[in-house]
Amino acid sequence: MIRRIVVFACLLYMMQVGLCAVRFVAPDGRADNAGTQAAPWDIASCLEGKRDVAAGDTVFLFEGTYRRRPKERFEIRLTGTAANPVHIRPFSNGRVRIDGSLQTNNYNSVINENNLFRKKDGVRPL
Repeated sequence: MIRRIVVFACLLYMMQVGLCAVRFVAPDGRADNAGTQAAPWDIASCLEGKRDVAAGDTVFLFEGTYRRRPKERFEIRLTGTAANPVHIRPFSNGRVRIDGSLQTNNYNSVINENNLFRKKDGVRPL
């Protein structure tokens, strides 16, 4: 019986993971790349919603410094849901630095400090 429960839980997890995409971003990535580990996107086009990122997807940031010039802010226009947020995380525990700031105009955005961001509630952008 326990074996059946474990198998069912694993299948359920694989189905959920299978519906979500994993994308990659690098400091030297390009907007016209595929967003794969071998051909990562640039951070600006990814965060601004110009790339194919949907609710439940995970975006991994490769280690390095992300700069935004001439503008100083990276605008976050990604859309997730409470049940399926868009996760943005450093890849393989790499050190990711944002040279500038992040801005979201959606006050329902939940931004987790432990993963780089925090909830925007009138607090200045990170």
